[in-house]
Parts: sequence; structure tokens; C-alpha cells
Amino acid sequence: MNATTVSGSVIVSTTEVARGSTVTGTVDVEMGSDDWRELEFSTVSGDIIVRLPDGLDTDIKFSSLSGDFRSDFDIDIERQRNRLIGSSLSGTIGSGGRQLSFSTVSGDVRIRRVGR
Repeated sequence: MNATTVSGSVIVSTTEVARGSTVTGTVDVEMGSDDWRELEFSTVSGDIIVRLPDGLDTDIKFSSLSGDFRSDFDIDIERQRNRLIGSSLSGTIGSGGRQLSFSTVSGDVRIRRVGR
């Protein structure tokens, strides 16, 4: 499932896999499946919240001009850069293998466990 808008929030809840993006607004996605190869979420001005099931195995990439990153899952961080302007992170949850990417200009990213 793909959900995209220019002005407004994207809110999706599915037992499958979903993608979401917006220019201005929040992306809030809950997925019951981790059956993807590459998945990306983006916003220019707004937060990204993604709820994923337990047992997640994925590689993470995050970049933001003025936002931060938090995860309910333990991440083995390979690279992290936090500056006054701009931050990025790459790492692995579980054994990795899939690609999960987040980008925002002005917004925070939260990876949550389903049900939280």
C-alpha cells in the first residue's frame, strides 16, 4: 500500500506492508508484516512514526536537517552524526537484510513496536 499527500498527514494501519510520504504533515504507519526488501518514508515538515512487529530484522538509514531519531528496537549503530544542523544514522536491527530508510527536513522519526 502506498499513501502520499502534499499537505496533510498520512495515517495507515495494515496487516501488510505500507509506504508513506508527505510534504507537510505527519506520516504515521502501523504494519503487521516485515515482508519487504526496501522501504522508505519521507516528509519535508513533519514527524514520521512507524510501528513494526517484534522480531524485526532490517538495516536502518536516517537523515534529517533538524530532527532526531528514536527506536523501541535495539540498534547496532554503524555510523551516527549529530550536528547543530543535520543528523544521520545508519545501523542494524536484529540480523539486518532489509533496507528501511527515513528522511525528513524538519521532523523527528520514531520506530515503535506494534501496540505502543
